[in-house]
Amino acid sequence: MPVELGFEGRTVLVAGAATALGFAVAEAFGRAGARVALNDLSPERCEQAPG
Repeated sequence: MPVELGFEGRTVLVAGAATALGFAVAEAFGRAGARVALNDLSPERCEQAPG
């Protein structure tokens, strides 16, 4: 059963976003309507994220 998350108009920060799990979390927040800020020890990999 899909979970409905209401993040429209909210901003979230995802730490560890360059890892597979962190990126998946960031992607889920984006699909839920949030503005997503990515953070990681490897900023170059965050810059490669789509969107």
